Amino acid sequence: MAPLGAAFSAGATLGPAVGGWLATSYGFATPFYFIGAVLCVSAASNYKMLTETRPAALRSSRVTTSPDLGTSHHTPSSSLFSPSVTASSSTPPAAPGPDPSLWSEFKSTLKQWGPLSRNRDMQAMLLLHFSYWVCAAGCTWTLMPLLAAERFGFTAAALGTCFAVMSATNVLASQPSAWLSDKFGRKTVIIPAMLMLATAAFSMPFAGSADQFRAMVFLWACGSTVLGTAPAAYVSDISTSHTRSQALALLRSASDLGCLVGAGLLGTVADLVSLQVAFSTGAGLLLIAGCNFAW
Repeated sequence: MAPLGAAFSAGATLGPAVGGWLATSYGFATPFYFIGAVLCVSAASNYKMLTETRPAALRSSRVTTSPDLGTSHHTPSSSLFSPSVTASSSTPPAAPGPDPSLWSEFKSTLKQWGPLSRNRDMQAMLLLHFSYWVCAAGCTWTLMPLLAAERFGFTAAALGTCFAVMSATNVLASQPSAWLSDKFGRKTVIIPAMLMLATAAFSMPFAGSADQFRAMVFLWACGSTVLGTAPAAYVSDISTSHTRSQALALLRSASDLGCLVGAGLLGTVADLVSLQVAFSTGAGLLLIAGCNFAW
């Protein structure tokens, strides 16, 4: 998983800077054409180079005729996923059962999430993670570029540089942050991170200069990096080996829900009231979630 994470961080670092430079130099349509071409090349490369990981026995089965029985039956295409059948066997292997329906999988997941969602520590972490992603999607990804462009005259390249600095901070400081989490404990890292994030979110719309604004952006990047993987590590600590995968999936769902509602919620607040109130709302969510987690 580490190379995958490194590739993601590298893309997040280069993407905003390259996109901003292309938009400033050649027009706003150019980054979209460029990314479309890159995705097409990536799709073709993946098609040629990636191997299928779904078991062959589940993807297809071949029909053979038993010389002894004179009837057709299914035989798995790989012996790694089912017991081998000898030629002398008089009983044909059972055909693989139908794949479970999407609805049955959904009900099974909800059944597993029930006990997890009633755990007090899990509830606190879900609220914290949800609040972080609401603020990230609403304040950082949606309102911060508008604020930078309208108040401080940032160009697309300047905005791209801001996002690239945030991603680079994450790349460079993620390992020290993980060490701090392992050394001093999850809460010792998470609570200061939430305070940094809340301070940055609250202060951005009140910045009096571009340099103050950049300082708040960097503070947000530091808080986000310190928070890092600590929530996932905390959930892994409080779950058992049998419930860990579903606990991490529930945590991811909380972050996805935060991304889903954050931009629309805080964007609506900014339209109806003001940017200051929208950023303050995001900061308030972070403080409430952080205090709830602390106590």
